[in-house]
Amino acid sequence: LEYKRQALNSLCSSPKPDKKIVSKLKDEISLMEREHSDLQLHIERTDCWCENLGMWKAFINTGEVIEENGEQVPYYSVVVILQEIGRVEVKEWTVVRKLNEFQSLHRKLSECFPSLKKTQLPSLSKLPFKSADQKFMEKSKNQLNNFLQKLLSDERLCQSEALYAFLSPSPEYLKIIDIQGKKSTFSLSSFLERLPGDFFSHQEEEVEDDDLSDYGDDVDGKRDALAEPCFMLIGEIFELRGMFKWVRKTLIALVQITFGRTINKQIRDTINWIFGEPMLVYYVNIFRDAFWPNGKLAPSTKPTSEQQSKETKQKAQQKLLENIPDTLQNLVGQQNARHGVIKVFSALQETKANKHLLYVLLEMLLLELCPELRFHLEKVKAAQV
Repeated sequence: LEYKRQALNSLCSSPKPDKKIVSKLKDEISLMEREHSDLQLHIERTDCWCENLGMWKAFINTGEVIEENGEQVPYYSVVVILQEIGRVEVKEWTVVRKLNEFQSLHRKLSECFPSLKKTQLPSLSKLPFKSADQKFMEKSKNQLNNFLQKLLSDERLCQSEALYAFLSPSPEYLKIIDIQGKKSTFSLSSFLERLPGDFFSHQEEEVEDDDLSDYGDDVDGKRDALAEPCFMLIGEIFELRGMFKWVRKTLIALVQITFGRTINKQIRDTINWIFGEPMLVYYVNIFRDAFWPNGKLAPSTKPTSEQQSKETKQKAQQKLLENIPDTLQNLVGQQNARHGVIKVFSALQETKANKHLLYVLLEMLLLELCPELRFHLEKVKAAQV
């Protein structure tokens, strides 16, 4: 959008601007500004929806029959409102939905929640000549109001993306994230072949699990000491804002299903495994093979030019963006996942920060390999003070 504005300004300041091109640019800029405004409003509304799950109400205000292509089509005006709590500003909007859209939502949700199949919705097919009169509209209005109330009062149903898409007034293209199928050119086969044989076979210690509640509830005045920083890091990287609570619960459930344990226990076991003796030996072997291949000191590499470094950086970023796991995209959203990957990648381009990170990791590794160095390190730090 900014580039198009700059192009328009440059074109207008030229001696003889082409009127057709100027007009086309203005139309494109106007369209992009509307799309940008719609996107911003959609993000704000989605954040508000996620932050206040379980506190929304929806009811049908009016209903009317409109003739389309020779057929009578019932339309309903649905008011979506956030219940007032204290002095918090009330959020409210209105959407217009057809009867068949209600029926489509019912079918989608019934696939995931079979109990909804018992809920009966009005249908024109049961009426003679499929004609909707005032009596039908009043009856259908009551039935649909009960349907909406049931959806929004259920703790699981109110988290449905299909329900939010139905109640959201945002344009349809903003509600559907099309993750196109892509063939990954990145292969892990060569990397996996170099892993130690017991890489994935670390065993859990049979100790009493003192994990606290994964859902952040206070237990004896304590909170999750392990998972909480991870949740905060994920929220910061992917800018989850209002979706943080939902992503947190989803991540906890995913870990529970995948690994069969609580997220705190999984984090603790993974950290212990990363710094366990077999993995430390593996790190040393990798370091040795990189700097002394076949027992000989590796030759010095030719310094890369600035242009080569720039090209390598662009290729690396493109590879990362092409290989974002689908699980991550489904968890935080396609755009959030891309922005998060770019943010982390950009942060790691700082030379001084990279050196500092490398020195810190090297220090940690040396202290694990040679615990006796800890005494000398503390002595040096004390002397500096």
